[in-house]
Amino acid sequence: MKTSLGLEQKQILKLSQEMKLSLQVLSMPYRQVLNLWNGNMEKTYSSTEKSFFENLTEEQDFYTFLEEQLLYINPPKKIRENLIFCIYNLNASGFLEFSDIELCKHLGISMKELKETYEYLYTLHPIGVGTHNFRECIRLQLQKKKEWNQKMEAILLHLQYIADGNSEKLRKKLGITKEEFQSFLNKIKNCNPIPARGYFIRKNLTIVPDFVLVLENEVWIAKENTELRDSLYSARIIETPSIKLLRLCIEKRMDTLKKIVDYVVEYQKEYFKGENFLHTLHEKQVAHDLNLHLSTVSRAIQNKYLKTEKGIYSIKSLFCYEEKREKIKMEIERLIKYENYQKPYTDTQIQEELKSKFGKIPRRTIAKYRQELGYVSSFYRKIR
Repeated sequence: MKTSLGLEQKQILKLSQEMKLSLQVLSMPYRQVLNLWNGNMEKTYSSTEKSFFENLTEEQDFYTFLEEQLLYINPPKKIRENLIFCIYNLNASGFLEFSDIELCKHLGISMKELKETYEYLYTLHPIGVGTHNFRECIRLQLQKKKEWNQKMEAILLHLQYIADGNSEKLRKKLGITKEEFQSFLNKIKNCNPIPARGYFIRKNLTIVPDFVLVLENEVWIAKENTELRDSLYSARIIETPSIKLLRLCIEKRMDTLKKIVDYVVEYQKEYFKGENFLHTLHEKQVAHDLNLHLSTVSRAIQNKYLKTEKGIYSIKSLFCYEEKREKIKMEIERLIKYENYQKPYTDTQIQEELKSKFGKIPRRTIAKYRQELGYVSSFYRKIR
């Protein structure tokens, strides 16, 4: 009985290690996978089998750290997929840049289901990860510490007073004593406004495209960068169980990514032919049509790139939540491209320019789209 139990525990541990490695490899950018493979080929000449496997799985970034916590909170399957999507769409600060409405549309869920997802998301450490901005982040941390109240909310909403040196004016506006005000400020200062601070955030410093887009017989084809595949079958490889496992995970990564890229290229073919905007395409749609988990698609497209005649695109940027969004971005780019560089458009002016065509767009949305297009604020675009 003890022997059986021991074998069962060993098998479960092995499966979890294999799954962990497979998920890590799937979410890695091309250059990192290539380095992992080539680097560990060298290690096999001097490492034991056990230490070699440990070397494969020892690197952990912020996203895998968060995903591993799902094993402990054990959410329902549907919510788990939503959580993985959220995790792999966090920015470098640990914030979700999607609005609640965008998340509901993309995940195909109701506001009630999104609220349930948030309840699990906000239990992850560091506290504040998955919120939308530093104010929400600080609010959540104070709530967890049971230090939250309405006056604290008022201070958070009016931090500009403090930044402008008008603390006393804010204090009087709130009608609290200097001691209370300072106590509130100290509690806010003790919070971490950037949840990802101190964690390793995977950065693809050297962008290497996984695929190159070519036109053959009027059909767009995504051809694989063969450097990695060629390395997998080098004659000098020493075959060990760990090497075979790593190769299997890499092959699975390439096959999964190829399916997704082929689908996206076919779906957005008019864009590559010269159409100015992308068509609406959600990760959920790709997952359904390719019979993949939404979480698999979310991991697979992170930090993956496609080289085209127009330049290098991240695979993720070829997904579009709504065509209107792309048309707005196209108009913003047009305005900035032909603006008077001595009097560049401010975000508010761009907002007014687009109002007649798209209706009122929040100024922060204009700023977000401008940043996504790679343009700095009007202050820095101005030629003096």
